[in-house]
Amino acid sequence: MGMTRINAMRLRLWMLPRAMLRLTMVGLRLRWCGFSATEHWLIERSLLASADSNSAADTARVADWVWAVAGASRLSPRKPACLTRSLTLWSLLRDEAIVSQVRVGARQVRSRLSAHAWVEYDGQVLNDDLDIARRFPPLGPSTGADP
Repeated sequence: MGMTRINAMRLRLWMLPRAMLRLTMVGLRLRWCGFSATEHWLIERSLLASADSNSAADTARVADWVWAVAGASRLSPRKPACLTRSLTLWSLLRDEAIVSQVRVGARQVRSRLSAHAWVEYDGQVLNDDLDIARRFPPLGPSTGADP
């Protein structure tokens, strides 16, 4: 196993506790303060300056953060909702100056309205099925559309 692979594994292992902590913080803030206040708090504390676009080097970091948030979600004693997972991933990417968007979609099945949230990076779905936007048509502008 090469040194670069070992360093990459160490980096991923460091990302997991950070994702777990952020997932917990986002979940609590959503519960106590609601969506708008949580979104505002994440934007204010974010390190994203003014990245105009993503670079090819960002793709590996994106994959690492997707892995970390998915792992943190699996290890969480309470299964985090899709909005909690998506805001967590979006904020961690934003901390790395990686531009992404949280999308929220809705659909009506019989008389019930159902909503779902996911993250997109360069137009690609990161933390859900690739066809999620077809099943849950997006509502309005996305979170993070204007960094």
